[in-house]
Amino acid sequence: MKTVTLDDYEPCLVNIEFVRFFVLSASKLETMRLNYRFHQDFTEEFYEKHQKDLLWHKKASERARLILSGACKHRFFYLKLTRVEYLDLTDPFRCDC
Repeated sequence: MKTVTLDDYEPCLVNIEFVRFFVLSASKLETMRLNYRFHQDFTEEFYEKHQKDLLWHKKASERARLILSGACKHRFFYLKLTRVEYLDLTDPFRCDC
């Protein structure tokens, strides 16, 4: 597994343990992206705290990088209003924001 993306991420114990599994086990991991559900101030201290919580210093892949960002609030909203047979997009889950 090379890329793991979690949308609507909340840093609770269960989610942190789930991410740790990939950090400590995925030897081919290149990108771990956490898209936070709620707006965060992505400061240096915030980033360092999450690296510590996720045991990033023990990661299985030397090439892995951690990306923290806010979730897109309008992402896939139109899919809730559209029937599947009318989707003509090449990739309906790609957000351009």
